[in-house]
Amino acid sequence: MVPQNLLYSKKKFHKILNAINQKYLNRRFESGAALIFLVFLLVMVGITYIVSTLNSANIKMQKEEISGQALISAKESLIGWSVGNPGTPGIMPCPDTNNDGLSDTCSTYIGRFPWKTVNSNSFRDGAGECLWYAISPIFSSTTNPINSNTAGSISIINSNGTIIASGVIAVIIAPQEALSSQDRTVAGNNTCQGNITASNYLDTEKVGSNTYDNATGNFNITNNTMTFIVSPPSPGFNDKLLYITQEDLYKPLRKRIVREMMGNIRTNTGLYKYFLGAGNYPCPALTLGGLPDCALSTGYFPYVTMSADFNPALGTWLLQNKWFDNSLTTYTFDKTTKLSASVTVGGGAGNSVCNTSSNNVNCQ
Repeated sequence: MVPQNLLYSKKKFHKILNAINQKYLNRRFESGAALIFLVFLLVMVGITYIVSTLNSANIKMQKEEISGQALISAKESLIGWSVGNPGTPGIMPCPDTNNDGLSDTCSTYIGRFPWKTVNSNSFRDGAGECLWYAISPIFSSTTNPINSNTAGSISIINSNGTIIASGVIAVIIAPQEALSSQDRTVAGNNTCQGNITASNYLDTEKVGSNTYDNATGNFNITNNTMTFIVSPPSPGFNDKLLYITQEDLYKPLRKRIVREMMGNIRTNTGLYKYFLGAGNYPCPALTLGGLPDCALSTGYFPYVTMSADFNPALGTWLLQNKWFDNSLTTYTFDKTTKLSASVTVGGGAGNSVCNTSSNNVNCQ
């Protein structure tokens, strides 16, 4: 038999051992719970960071999309206004220099987008700012011939200093959020708010040893040119640009001009109007200001003969801006029947053609 005192000692030992084990297990449980809580906390912090980053990126993307759409809409409005101008198609408006939404004189080539003049909305970028606008100096005066051979005098460079576009006619700029150095305090009562100091909205970027300033367009007074820069966003630069190239404007403009020269049942002008009155089409002219020469099948558009068949202002504008020159316009007709004719208006990177047989007009 096991002595009673030994049994008691054994029970006491197990009791102590169980107490130690329980205390150890409790500590392990507490440590494990703390570890699980710590992991959970880290996971939640990570998720919060990821969600915050994604939200921030999404907001930034949405702002970029808003800016991009505003620029596209402004570009379309400018081109539509220019091409559809009743008496002076091809002309571009000067910038708004007093923040009233209307085009002013081109005493400066950079200002606010003249949204009232082009009959559009006051387009806003992703930061809620109104757009800015610069016109090629050559388009600032109607004394310069404006036709599809007329190149703009603006160049666009990228952050590597490479010219990515030249002969640009106009530039539209979304200023986006103000930089730390810019003061956009409201001056006066106007739709766009803010002020009209370009440097408070448009940014500078250094490329090598050269600094390009979109607030001035780096205007070169010697050759009457301007240069703007596009660059990835940075703490010191966030301008977003869209520009109007020659073909952006002249492709739809050529179509407008050739239709004005030919005319049709909806546009009772030009050759169509002449045909309705005379019963035939006029012979080509040997020279720009000459009379028709019916020995020719191809020659100058006979504007002198049929000037009365144009809206006076439009006809004068087309003549003064050299749209009837043979470098742009070719007139061909059937000299045997005098019942069919063709007008081709070129310049830039393409051409537009209208053909007619009797009173059936087909324009491409």
